[in-house]
Amino acid sequence: MKWDDHALSLSIIDRNENTQSDIVHWIQKFPFPLNNRDYLYVRRYCLDTSPSRSPQIVIRCHSITHPDVNDDKKCVRVNKYESSMIIQSKTRLDEVCLITNKQNLYFIYFRKE
Repeated sequence: MKWDDHALSLSIIDRNENTQSDIVHWIQKFPFPLNNRDYLYVRRYCLDTSPSRSPQIVIRCHSITHPDVNDDKKCVRVNKYESSMIIQSKTRLDEVCLITNKQNLYFIYFRKE
């Protein structure tokens, strides 16, 4: 992929706008002699614009199975995957944001206009 040389493929298998969730299939390149990793998970997000705090987006992911995605013999399926992320801005979500995840790693997010 253009933005990450180690992401061999990243595709949305299914989408449900009512629950704000996507079924995602992601194949990650691993160095030799390891096999590539294959992730299949549901990603759900929620926009929180409570007046008591600055706006934030909460993203939760966890592994699933899906009838339309078979195991790839060239990859190792990651059957236990979980991820949480909060994207929070000081005032608006279209400005520089701070991203934190379950492991307390922080990233700065710059949204392009």
